Amino acid sequence: MKKALLLLVVTGSYYGALAQSAYLPYDADEYHRVQRLEIRSGSFSPFFHSSVAPYSRRDMVRFADSFSIQGHPISFVDFQYLNYIQLDNPDWSGSESGVRRPVLNYFYPQQSAMIYHDQGDFSIRVNPVLNLQSGRDFARNENLYTNSRGVEALGQIGKKIGFYSYMTDNIVKAPYYLRQFSDSVGNYPTAGLTKTLGNNTYNFLQARGYITFSPIKDVLKIQFGNDRNFIGDGYRSFMFSDFGRAYLFLKINTKIWKFNYQNLYAQMVQPPGGGDINRSIKKYIAFHHLSYNITKSLNVGVFETIVFDRTDSTGYNAGFDANYLNPVIFYRSVEHGLNSSDNAMLGMNAKWNFLHHFQMYGQLTIDELKIDEYIHNHGWWGNKYAAQVGLKIIDALIPNLDLQYEFNTVRPYTFMHFKLSQNYTNFQTPIGHPSGANFREHIALLTYRPNKKWTFYGTYIFNQKGLDSDSLNWGGNIMTNTYNNYVSEYGNHTGQGALTNVNLIQLRLSYEVFHRMYLEAVWLYRDSRSPIPAYTSKTSMLSLGLRMNMARPRNLF
Repeated sequence: MKKALLLLVVTGSYYGALAQSAYLPYDADEYHRVQRLEIRSGSFSPFFHSSVAPYSRRDMVRFADSFSIQGHPISFVDFQYLNYIQLDNPDWSGSESGVRRPVLNYFYPQQSAMIYHDQGDFSIRVNPVLNLQSGRDFARNENLYTNSRGVEALGQIGKKIGFYSYMTDNIVKAPYYLRQFSDSVGNYPTAGLTKTLGNNTYNFLQARGYITFSPIKDVLKIQFGNDRNFIGDGYRSFMFSDFGRAYLFLKINTKIWKFNYQNLYAQMVQPPGGGDINRSIKKYIAFHHLSYNITKSLNVGVFETIVFDRTDSTGYNAGFDANYLNPVIFYRSVEHGLNSSDNAMLGMNAKWNFLHHFQMYGQLTIDELKIDEYIHNHGWWGNKYAAQVGLKIIDALIPNLDLQYEFNTVRPYTFMHFKLSQNYTNFQTPIGHPSGANFREHIALLTYRPNKKWTFYGTYIFNQKGLDSDSLNWGGNIMTNTYNNYVSEYGNHTGQGALTNVNLIQLRLSYEVFHRMYLEAVWLYRDSRSPIPAYTSKTSMLSLGLRMNMARPRNLF
């Protein structure tokens, strides 16, 4: 795969890359602001499709520059959001509002950059990354903490090549339910390779980085590197989400008129049980997604993905199958042409913005489906699909109060394959929803920003998941199970097995001290009740902390 990716990268740059920027790392808080503005505007952005993240920084500035409020006045906080976009991207906005007298003549010449250099044909921004949280779980009488330190750098070369690099060293003593997840799969969520330090403490590195360029200005964008992607409009996504480990990928994004077409070729890792990296094998994903703005407020997308590896019985891996590099063909037809048994999935997503205050959205992923079995409704094990529906309300009841409700359901054995390395996972962590399969979930979100500095977030999650019991595979554990040993051919239903109910509440108060620097107070309550004693537990944690230039991890499940 590396040779194929290198060839595409070199070929693209040879024909002359044009203006390109780095992307805004996926942060649910910051992306909510952009999506809120799009709903308030009454029409989709002409510069990017908001279901496909991350967004180009240059495109976000163009969106802010072109934002129209004629006939639909917006609040002072929304004006601050628009100004924030300009302030956070000085290379493209030309904004002088963030220019300030440097500290000690070198540091923070821009509010958005501790170190900033721009000599016309080259610019770079360097920032520290911090997440220092300390708290106590009163239900278990133990102290918990997060200590993440690192650096990020981004910039442009000649306004033609964009680049981004991020690295952190992390030491975490997490709540019991996260430790339970980590111990079961061999690594901490989002981390990949994890070192256990003792006393229920984990240490791991996180590194992300990529280069970007655009052979055809505003039409074709190419990104190559190691990071995560997000596809969808909800809090969760079944295809690509911000949960799990970063991965190597090549992404080709083509935007023409009302269409946005994305090809993504990724290399994942499949370690054996326990996360022994020395015996890991490489697995691959080929994905394409077509998004179409039917009207200025109605969008529909369709996608298809293939998960495969080419490892034989001797352990030899033939690498990425070049047949899947075709950017416009249906992968399912390629799979049949190869006489292979790769894991194929397809689906769609849609959203409708209306009345400048509302958005309805949804996502459907079909892993396998027989219509006659579905109609007869006898619970055939092979009917595997995931569905999502949600509603967002902007300025609900009072200005700057946003509400969101989302329902997710995934049938048993969805995202599984008869070959473990072709399950929809990376480093034994789901690529999409953290619960894997065999569950139903209700999510309610509240965001209230009364002024420029303060924001209050509320999250409620009710999750019903069927866990494996009595050594039986009930179809929920996509990390370590295949569908080879399903329990019954018929009579399957969502939540089968040991039905475990989880109620989770998180309340967070955030104060922005400086640009992208937040003081936070968080209360997390989680009550899990299960027929399996090990999964019956409570967490009641209060924590205080400082977060800087880093998205808050969303390990809520």
